[in-house]
Amino acid sequence: MVFREREAQLPGGEEGLMSASIENRRSAREILRVPVKIEVLRADDAASKIFLGITSNVSSHGLAIQVPSKTVLNLDASIHVYVDGHSAFRSSRFPAKLSWQADSLLGLEFISGDASVHEVLRKAALSLENQAPFLKKYFSFVGGENIDTRKYEFFPYAERLVSEYAKTRELMVQLKKGVIPPEAASYFYAQYALADSQINYSAVLSAHEAFREYRKFSVQRRLQILDDVRELLEKEKKNLIEILVTEGHPLKTAENEFESIKTCLSETSLNYFERGLESLARSGEETMIGVRRPHGVVCVLPPRNAASVAFMACLTLLAGNTLVLCPPSNMPLSSVYLWKNVFAEALALNGAPKGTLNIVLGDSGRFMDEWSQNPLVKSIFFFGNEVREKPGSSSGKDALLLWKDADLQAAAESLCGSAFSTAFVHQDAFTQFVSALLPKISALEPGLPSSPETDLAPAINEMSLFFELLDRSLRGGGKVLAGGFRINTLGLRDPEGLFLAPTVIEVPFEEAAKFQSSPSVIASPLILLVKVRGGGLNARDMDHEVYDGMTRLLERVSTLSRVSIWVKDAFYMRKFIEDLDHAGSLKINSFDCGPASYKFADGRTASGPFTDMNRVWEKSSRTQWVSVTLP
Repeated sequence: MVFREREAQLPGGEEGLMSASIENRRSAREILRVPVKIEVLRADDAASKIFLGITSNVSSHGLAIQVPSKTVLNLDASIHVYVDGHSAFRSSRFPAKLSWQADSLLGLEFISGDASVHEVLRKAALSLENQAPFLKKYFSFVGGENIDTRKYEFFPYAERLVSEYAKTRELMVQLKKGVIPPEAASYFYAQYALADSQINYSAVLSAHEAFREYRKFSVQRRLQILDDVRELLEKEKKNLIEILVTEGHPLKTAENEFESIKTCLSETSLNYFERGLESLARSGEETMIGVRRPHGVVCVLPPRNAASVAFMACLTLLAGNTLVLCPPSNMPLSSVYLWKNVFAEALALNGAPKGTLNIVLGDSGRFMDEWSQNPLVKSIFFFGNEVREKPGSSSGKDALLLWKDADLQAAAESLCGSAFSTAFVHQDAFTQFVSALLPKISALEPGLPSSPETDLAPAINEMSLFFELLDRSLRGGGKVLAGGFRINTLGLRDPEGLFLAPTVIEVPFEEAAKFQSSPSVIASPLILLVKVRGGGLNARDMDHEVYDGMTRLLERVSTLSRVSIWVKDAFYMRKFIEDLDHAGSLKINSFDCGPASYKFADGRTASGPFTDMNRVWEKSSRTQWVSVTLP
């Protein structure tokens, strides 16, 4: 709302730290609450200091701005004020100088005396008034403050998007134009403000400054933060699952994600993590102490299909790092809610500096590039295919190995909980395994996310990549055993459907390596089956050739996240464990999609090998050895 008054009093009365000019005191003022960006230029050509503020009162000569506490500027500082105009994609810049300063308020005097400033701010205030009041608001979070850039994206209810796609898209176009149709309230859930490169930089700088203090927190104090997270998480369970479903996660998937978070933060898990942070050894009179030291600022980019997986980044906090998180733009709400309402709250309860956790909503690809070039960023954890210069971790591929003596029904159930996976099957078990798998994979149901019967999420953002991979497999001699087309919410084949039928393709052995070495990562239900054959004069020789074929293929995968191995034979079980040392994790005869202690991903996503997020507190820290010999 816009309020207007004349002769508004200066903050701090007549005794501000610096008094305003007589001309400014007599100017007509108007109270306009508008977010602005302030750039303080430095004479030595060093990087400018940028922070955000909110205008308090405005005249044609200057304005008062609320700024973060402890903001101190020099009287001779050269300042630029940026204000978004009537178009949210263009900013106006006005040079100014500091007139006075008091507490968390600044008085700025425009150098040019341009009266257009007043008009720009008035239009900006009116633009704020026109925002839809029924929408929940989500913002970037930098230095403990919400950042409203007024450049919005709108997030629909997933069920409306699924059931009335065309109507939902039509309403979104109107909302982006500033038109608020009355029926939009029943179609749209939230709006979120997009950050830009300067806010991304501010988030990194905020994390860097907070690191100086947070790194000194004891391990016990950091563990207490995660204990409090566990308690807050339980209180927020209902809200978090509701938001996950609103985003489009099937209810069963949302509940599974929540249980995975709880498992990671269980007392058993935290005790295990604690043991990895410190070690002790003695030799004669010498005592060796190994302590994990944090890297510094860690940036995290979650997977676009399971944003809540980013919760594993909380273990970088355990190591003493500070965080910048960029939620995926297609489903940012659950990430923002989880980190602000649970993690930020726990950090505040334990006295952590405000910049310990920062969230930026925006162009993840651009932010990744900026992180890679920013010397303040020490590690990047991301899920995707890009190669970055910073140390860190990326997601990778999953695979299933099935030996001839495996429990076929249990293995098929495990594979149904995966997304894009490849199953390498012993030739003697292939036919029986296909018979066990196809009924289970075909029984997966699309539907509204809130239905407890729904297994499949809408695949709007996966369509092109899915059909690209399908086409490649067919051109390589693959044969579709199930699916391969779009379906609607009823599970019926529909060229306009928003879901993908669960798809199984038999791929020739010689073509399988191309898919395993491919950089493509997809969240849609696409399973490649590879029959691994062997020769020889007897069963023993054949088994050795089958084993060699499986392991040779997997050796070509540089980002092998997790391998699920189904085998009863003790000899081959041991060989698999010994030889598959380049995988992020191995699961022997257990369901791939269930939570387990010390496991930091839900059933659909894991981390890459060696730089994997399975030991994220180690990957974001280094060991320092201290030798102590008492005199």
